[in-house]
Amino acid sequence: MVMTSRQRGSEMTERITIKLPWPPTECRPNFIRSNHWSKWRPKGTAYKKACWALALEQGVNRIKWLDGPISLTYTFYPPRGCRWDDDAKEAAFKTGQDGIALAMGVDDGRFRVAKKHGGIVEDGCVVVQIIPPVVEIEHRGVIE
Repeated sequence: MVMTSRQRGSEMTERITIKLPWPPTECRPNFIRSNHWSKWRPKGTAYKKACWALALEQGVNRIKWLDGPISLTYTFYPPRGCRWDDDAKEAAFKTGQDGIALAMGVDDGRFRVAKKHGGIVEDGCVVVQIIPPVVEIEHRGVIE
């Protein structure tokens, strides 16, 4: 849960990192497909709200998100004993992605996501890095 900044030339961009809990088993597509909605929807809703709250803690709602794509990187650190395949991890995190988009006030269709898979950690987590778009502003003349 760290917010850092990086300088590139004369441009300043913020990179926001959010550590989120591992998605519940009830969010996996195989679970959803084979169970009544009343078994999985409450867990999915709770996970979305948790991701929304953690994103708000990092101040994603205070940034004015410009039009265009927003780059994100998801790094999945599965919990000990987790045997999910990569597709299941990514699909189960969709409700978390919805919570982040809700906190940012944007449509998650604008997200351009790079996915990484890290090592096993005790309780599992998903680390999300948000890289806001860089805007180039043309200027003419001398700035003093």
